[in-house]
Amino acid sequence: MTLSLGKLTSFKVTEAGRTLNLPHPLLLANMPTLHWILDEIVEDWRRAVSPFQVEIDRETLISGWSFYAGKAFIELQPIFLKCLFSYVVFFEATDRAYKVIYESLNRANHLAGLNIKHSKPPKTNPYIDKVRRIRNLSVSHQASSRAGHTDVCAAMSWTPMTLSWPTEGKCRIEDLTFGGFKLRTLDNAGNVIEESSDFEIKGMSELHNICGSYLAEFDAVCADYLRDLHDAEVSKF
Repeated sequence: MTLSLGKLTSFKVTEAGRTLNLPHPLLLANMPTLHWILDEIVEDWRRAVSPFQVEIDRETLISGWSFYAGKAFIELQPIFLKCLFSYVVFFEATDRAYKVIYESLNRANHLAGLNIKHSKPPKTNPYIDKVRRIRNLSVSHQASSRAGHTDVCAAMSWTPMTLSWPTEGKCRIEDLTFGGFKLRTLDNAGNVIEESSDFEIKGMSELHNICGSYLAEFDAVCADYLRDLHDAEVSKF
Protein backbone atom coordinates (compact mmCIF):
# COMPACT_ATOMS: atom_id res chain seq x y z
CA MET A 1 0.00 0.00 0.00
CA THR A 2 1.24 3.52 -0.86
CA LEU A 3 1.09 5.76 2.19
CA SER A 4 -0.05 9.31 1.54
CA LEU A 5 0.60 10.29 5.12
CA GLY A 6 4.22 9.11 5.02
CA LYS A 7 5.07 11.83 2.49
CA LEU A 8 3.76 14.73 4.58
CA THR A 9 5.32 16.79 7.36
CA SER A 10 3.93 18.01 10.65
CA PHE A 11 1.88 21.18 10.99
CA LYS A 12 3.32 23.91 13.21
CA VAL A 13 1.06 25.63 15.73
CA THR A 14 1.65 27.79 18.78
CA GLU A 15 0.33 27.01 22.23
CA ALA A 16 1.21 28.96 25.39
CA GLY A 17 4.11 30.64 23.62
CA ARG A 18 5.73 27.44 22.34
CA THR A 19 5.76 25.95 18.87
CA LEU A 20 4.28 22.47 18.51
CA ASN A 21 4.75 20.06 15.62
CA LEU A 22 1.49 18.19 15.19
CA PRO A 23 1.35 15.28 14.61
CA HIS A 24 4.63 14.37 16.31
CA PRO A 25 7.30 13.98 13.58
CA LEU A 26 8.49 10.67 15.01
CA LEU A 27 4.98 9.29 14.87
CA LEU A 28 4.68 10.22 11.20
CA ALA A 29 8.09 8.66 10.55
CA ASN A 30 6.95 5.40 12.15
CA MET A 31 3.94 4.88 9.90
CA PRO A 32 5.77 3.40 6.87
CA THR A 33 7.63 1.03 9.19
CA LEU A 34 4.43 -0.20 10.78
CA HIS A 35 2.92 -0.92 7.38
CA TRP A 36 6.12 -2.60 6.24
CA ILE A 37 5.98 -4.89 9.29
CA LEU A 38 2.40 -5.93 8.48
CA ASP A 39 3.39 -6.70 4.88
CA GLU A 40 6.41 -8.69 6.01
CA ILE A 41 4.41 -10.78 8.47
CA VAL A 42 2.14 -11.91 5.64
CA GLU A 43 5.13 -12.58 3.38
CA ASP A 44 6.75 -14.67 6.14
CA TRP A 45 3.64 -16.83 6.21
CA ARG A 46 3.56 -17.20 2.44
CA ARG A 47 7.24 -18.18 2.38
CA ALA A 48 6.56 -20.84 5.01
CA VAL A 49 3.59 -22.18 3.05
CA SER A 50 5.25 -22.19 -0.36
CA PRO A 51 7.30 -25.45 -0.14
CA PHE A 52 4.27 -27.42 1.02
CA GLN A 53 1.99 -25.91 -1.62
CA VAL A 54 4.54 -26.71 -4.33
CA GLU A 55 4.47 -30.39 -3.30
CA ILE A 56 0.68 -30.41 -3.22
CA ASP A 57 0.39 -28.81 -6.65
CA ARG A 58 2.94 -31.23 -8.09
CA GLU A 59 1.00 -34.34 -7.04
CA THR A 60 -1.59 -35.77 -9.41
CA LEU A 61 -3.13 -38.33 -7.06
CA ILE A 62 -5.39 -37.38 -4.18
CA SER A 63 -3.41 -39.64 -1.86
CA GLY A 64 -0.24 -37.76 -2.76
CA TRP A 65 -1.38 -34.20 -2.30
CA SER A 66 -3.50 -35.04 0.75
CA PHE A 67 -0.35 -36.45 2.41
CA TYR A 68 1.51 -33.14 1.98
CA ALA A 69 -1.59 -31.18 2.98
CA GLY A 70 -1.81 -33.16 6.21
CA LYS A 71 1.90 -32.70 6.83
CA ALA A 72 1.62 -28.97 6.28
CA PHE A 73 -1.46 -28.76 8.52
CA ILE A 74 0.49 -30.24 11.43
CA GLU A 75 3.86 -28.56 10.94
CA LEU A 76 2.70 -25.04 10.05
CA GLN A 77 0.34 -24.37 12.94
CA PRO A 78 2.99 -22.82 15.24
CA ILE A 79 4.22 -20.59 12.41
CA PHE A 80 0.67 -19.56 11.58
CA LEU A 81 0.00 -18.61 15.19
CA LYS A 82 3.23 -16.61 15.32
CA CYS A 83 2.28 -14.71 12.18
CA LEU A 84 -1.38 -14.26 13.16
CA PHE A 85 -0.66 -13.00 16.65
CA SER A 86 2.17 -10.75 15.44
CA TYR A 87 -0.17 -9.27 12.85
CA VAL A 88 -3.00 -8.46 15.24
CA VAL A 89 -0.58 -6.82 17.69
CA PHE A 90 1.02 -4.62 15.03
CA PHE A 91 -2.35 -3.88 13.45
CA GLU A 92 -3.54 -2.57 16.79
CA ALA A 93 -0.36 -0.47 17.09
CA THR A 94 -0.91 0.99 13.62
CA ASP A 95 -4.58 1.69 14.26
CA ARG A 96 -3.70 3.38 17.55
CA ALA A 97 -1.06 5.50 15.81
CA TYR A 98 -3.62 6.75 13.29
CA LYS A 99 -6.03 7.59 16.10
CA VAL A 100 -3.35 9.65 17.87
CA ILE A 101 -2.48 11.40 14.60
CA TYR A 102 -6.13 12.21 13.95
CA GLU A 103 -6.59 13.57 17.48
CA SER A 104 -3.48 15.74 17.10
CA LEU A 105 -4.80 17.11 13.79
CA ASN A 106 -8.00 18.10 15.55
CA ARG A 107 -5.90 19.86 18.16
CA ALA A 108 -3.85 21.65 15.51
CA ASN A 109 -7.01 22.70 13.69
CA HIS A 110 -8.40 24.18 16.90
CA LEU A 111 -5.20 25.94 17.99
CA ALA A 112 -4.62 27.47 14.56
CA GLY A 113 -8.23 28.61 14.37
CA LEU A 114 -8.56 27.32 10.82
CA ASN A 115 -11.84 25.45 11.25
CA ILE A 116 -10.94 23.02 8.49
CA LYS A 117 -13.77 20.65 7.62
CA HIS A 118 -12.51 17.10 7.46
CA SER A 119 -13.60 13.51 7.00
CA LYS A 120 -14.14 11.21 9.94
CA PRO A 121 -11.99 8.13 10.65
CA PRO A 122 -13.25 4.87 9.16
CA LYS A 123 -15.98 3.22 11.16
CA THR A 124 -15.16 -0.02 12.87
CA ASN A 125 -16.80 -3.19 11.58
CA PRO A 126 -17.36 -6.70 12.94
CA TYR A 127 -14.15 -8.01 11.37
CA ILE A 128 -11.96 -5.28 12.87
CA ASP A 129 -13.69 -5.82 16.22
CA LYS A 130 -12.83 -9.51 15.91
CA VAL A 131 -9.16 -8.72 15.25
CA ARG A 132 -9.06 -6.56 18.36
CA ARG A 133 -10.76 -9.32 20.34
CA ILE A 134 -8.08 -11.81 19.29
CA ARG A 135 -5.35 -9.35 20.18
CA ASN A 136 -6.86 -8.69 23.60
CA LEU A 137 -8.04 -12.13 24.64
CA SER A 138 -5.74 -14.52 22.76
CA VAL A 139 -2.52 -12.54 23.16
CA SER A 140 -2.28 -9.50 25.42
CA HIS A 141 -4.71 -10.39 28.22
CA GLN A 142 -4.96 -14.15 27.86
CA ALA A 143 -7.07 -15.87 30.52
CA SER A 144 -7.95 -12.51 32.07
CA SER A 145 -11.26 -11.45 33.55
CA ARG A 146 -11.89 -8.93 30.75
CA ALA A 147 -14.43 -11.21 29.08
CA GLY A 148 -16.93 -13.92 29.93
CA HIS A 149 -15.77 -17.45 30.71
CA THR A 150 -16.82 -18.85 27.32
CA ASP A 151 -15.02 -16.12 25.36
CA VAL A 152 -11.90 -16.56 27.46
CA CYS A 153 -11.87 -20.31 26.78
CA ALA A 154 -12.49 -19.75 23.06
CA ALA A 155 -9.67 -17.22 22.88
CA MET A 156 -7.30 -19.77 24.41
CA SER A 157 -8.40 -22.50 22.00
CA TRP A 158 -5.56 -21.99 19.56
CA THR A 159 -6.15 -25.50 18.25
CA PRO A 160 -7.82 -27.30 16.63
CA MET A 161 -7.43 -25.16 13.54
CA THR A 162 -9.21 -25.98 10.33
CA LEU A 163 -8.28 -26.29 6.68
CA SER A 164 -10.91 -26.39 3.97
CA TRP A 165 -10.84 -29.30 1.54
CA PRO A 166 -12.65 -28.25 -1.67
CA THR A 167 -14.92 -30.71 -3.43
CA GLU A 168 -12.92 -30.03 -6.58
CA GLY A 169 -9.29 -29.01 -6.86
CA LYS A 170 -6.60 -28.95 -4.20
CA CYS A 171 -6.56 -27.22 -0.84
CA ARG A 172 -4.69 -23.97 -0.30
CA ILE A 173 -2.48 -24.21 2.77
CA GLU A 174 -2.37 -20.44 2.91
CA ASP A 175 -6.02 -20.51 4.01
CA LEU A 176 -5.33 -22.27 7.31
CA THR A 177 -8.11 -21.03 9.58
CA PHE A 178 -8.03 -19.93 13.21
CA GLY A 179 -11.02 -19.95 15.54
CA GLY A 180 -13.37 -21.88 13.26
CA PHE A 181 -15.28 -23.40 16.18
CA LYS A 182 -17.57 -21.70 18.68
CA LEU A 183 -17.66 -22.87 22.27
CA ARG A 184 -20.92 -23.18 24.17
CA THR A 185 -21.72 -23.24 27.85
CA LEU A 186 -24.63 -25.56 28.68
CA ASP A 187 -26.85 -25.86 31.71
CA ASN A 188 -27.64 -29.18 33.40
CA ALA A 189 -30.47 -29.79 30.93
CA GLY A 190 -28.17 -29.33 27.94
CA ASN A 191 -29.51 -25.94 26.95
CA VAL A 192 -27.10 -23.33 25.59
CA ILE A 193 -26.73 -20.48 28.06
CA GLU A 194 -23.71 -18.79 26.48
CA GLU A 195 -21.91 -18.99 23.13
CA SER A 196 -18.47 -17.62 22.38
CA SER A 197 -17.94 -14.65 20.11
CA ASP A 198 -16.60 -14.93 16.60
CA PHE A 199 -12.82 -15.52 16.50
CA GLU A 200 -12.58 -16.98 13.00
CA ILE A 201 -9.79 -15.78 10.69
CA LYS A 202 -9.84 -17.57 7.35
CA GLY A 203 -6.20 -17.14 6.49
CA MET A 204 -3.57 -14.41 6.56
CA SER A 205 -4.53 -13.06 3.13
CA GLU A 206 -8.10 -12.40 4.25
CA LEU A 207 -6.79 -10.72 7.40
CA HIS A 208 -4.37 -8.51 5.49
CA ASN A 209 -6.87 -7.53 2.80
CA ILE A 210 -9.57 -6.41 5.23
CA CYS A 211 -7.29 -4.77 7.78
CA GLY A 212 -5.23 -3.18 5.00
CA SER A 213 -8.32 -1.60 3.45
CA TYR A 214 -9.32 -0.18 6.83
CA LEU A 215 -5.84 1.28 7.42
CA ALA A 216 -5.68 2.67 3.88
CA GLU A 217 -8.92 4.55 4.50
CA PHE A 218 -7.60 5.91 7.80
CA ASP A 219 -4.36 6.95 6.09
CA ALA A 220 -6.25 8.85 3.39
CA VAL A 221 -8.41 10.67 5.97
CA CYS A 222 -5.37 11.80 7.99
CA ALA A 223 -3.32 12.70 4.91
CA ASP A 224 -6.11 14.85 3.43
CA TYR A 225 -6.67 16.53 6.78
CA LEU A 226 -2.99 17.37 7.24
CA ARG A 227 -2.66 18.56 3.64
CA ASP A 228 -5.69 20.84 4.06
CA LEU A 229 -4.20 22.31 7.22
CA HIS A 230 -0.98 23.15 5.39
CA ASP A 231 -2.87 24.64 2.44
CA ALA A 232 -5.09 26.76 4.69
CA GLU A 233 -2.12 28.11 6.59
CA VAL A 234 -0.29 29.05 3.38
CA SER A 235 -3.40 30.79 1.99
CA LYS A 236 -3.44 33.13 5.02
CA PHE A 237 -0.33 34.91 3.76
